[in-house]
Amino acid sequence: MSGLKERQAQAVWGVAMPDWVQALAREVDAGRSQASLARALGYCAATISQVLANKYPGNLARMEIRVRAVIMSSRVDCPELGEITGLECLDQQRRPFSSASGRAVRLWRACQACERNLQNKEGGA
Repeated sequence: MSGLKERQAQAVWGVAMPDWVQALAREVDAGRSQASLARALGYCAATISQVLANKYPGNLARMEIRVRAVIMSSRVDCPELGEITGLECLDQQRRPFSSASGRAVRLWRACQACERNLQNKEGGA
């Protein structure tokens, strides 16, 4: 049986509700506050409400990546590091360029070219 937030999200998203939005709603239904959830995702609580209500004017692709990495614990295949968690991927994206080693340079370049890199996604957070 689904909780209140999941039912509300389903009502506005309809059959097109993505699995990551459902996961977001289920986190709230499980008792996690929207404020703590938003902090974990790097957004404000109002953003969580907007996403669940399908009224978020920002970049949903960026939000999806964050939700999958933080809540859904997705794993990604990094061309330089192999299989890593989505959260590790996000951490690598934030690292500045370093010429400390050849691997560090290759990793930075791989991150810059990667489709999962949030900086490559158009629009705001």
